[in-house]
Amino acid sequence: MKPTVKAIMTKDLMTIPAGSPVSKAWEIMEERKFRHLPVVNGNEQVIGILSQRDLNFIKNPEVIPVEYIMSAPVMFVDQNTPLRSAIFRMLEGKISSLLIANENQQAVGIVTTDDLLFYLAHLLDENKEQRFSVSSLLDLQTIGEAARQISNAGI
Repeated sequence: MKPTVKAIMTKDLMTIPAGSPVSKAWEIMEERKFRHLPVVNGNEQVIGILSQRDLNFIKNPEVIPVEYIMSAPVMFVDQNTPLRSAIFRMLEGKISSLLIANENQQAVGIVTTDDLLFYLAHLLDENKEQRFSVSSLLDLQTIGEAARQISNAGI
């Protein structure tokens, strides 16, 4: 059985309401060690996402609302999406996080590049007889080439 995003997603999804100051988002992200924070409207629907990179260049974080710097729209996948498909969506969209939705289209989790790398590290540790080597990935020119090599290895 192929792994799905549900198997590795972060389930404790923390959000921030639109209208909140960027300083509050920064505080949450620093405290929880997050690099991504979804922004929700009054109906708790995700309307955007903040990345730690978005926050780095803000001069007045106490007065700027999060929706002014959030990225939108947000890319979602179903929680039963195969992990491989999710990885390719992230690579194609050049994004570092993907929100996970349940059958009711509600955000129930998030998968980030950190989650994927952590999963890959465990796979590599468990599979002593690897069909590819990590050092061979270092010789590749693009992320796409690396993804193809990982895909060919069945990960």
